[in-house]
Amino acid sequence: MEARRYCGADNSTAVQIDYTGIGSDRLPVAKVLFDTVVQVLGSSVRSHVSQSVNFYQIGGNSLNSIYTITKLREAGHQVSVADFVSAQTLGDIIDLILSNKAHPGISLSNQYECVFLTHAHKQDLFQIITDSFYEKADLERWIIPELKRDCYVELLEQIWEPLVAARLSFIVKSREVGEGGKILGACLNFDALDEPEVAITSKLNIIFEFLEHLEGPI
Repeated sequence: MEARRYCGADNSTAVQIDYTGIGSDRLPVAKVLFDTVVQVLGSSVRSHVSQSVNFYQIGGNSLNSIYTITKLREAGHQVSVADFVSAQTLGDIIDLILSNKAHPGISLSNQYECVFLTHAHKQDLFQIITDSFYEKADLERWIIPELKRDCYVELLEQIWEPLVAARLSFIVKSREVGEGGKILGACLNFDALDEPEVAITSKLNIIFEFLEHLEGPI
């Protein structure tokens, strides 16, 4: 069993990494995967890291799973989001990565790419958000005669700088030939303890007041 220190403000905590039962053919991938998990989870790791543990049971969540997948891809190891999330153990993820290397045909990992949100994505992201909510959201459809696309732009402009600075949001781009890295979706996240203040002057207030009425008691 080896130890790895996580990269945080305090490097005094070592995470135990156990390679027991991992054959020589799987070891190179296991080392990259386990080191990546330790690096991403840092002080959130709840136990030793081995092929028998589940990523989410040792401290993983939806956000840092995407970060882990991205770092694995940067290291040349492909695994799709769907496969990573559904894997029961880290050993399963090792096998999935090796399978993708052996059969590098069409897969989710070859079709899509996840990257952190940057200022370069602003125009496309604003278009996606306004289209999605203005044209499709159920609550908005009820008041759409009084709601304009600019209402969403006003809100997004207020939260844009904090969104990019927080480094918690990401976009999904297509890798399809001819798509040229087209943005297909986005996940916008804030630290729950550090959300930016916004001043909504449009009819969107109706939506937020209704949601607050539902979520407040919870």
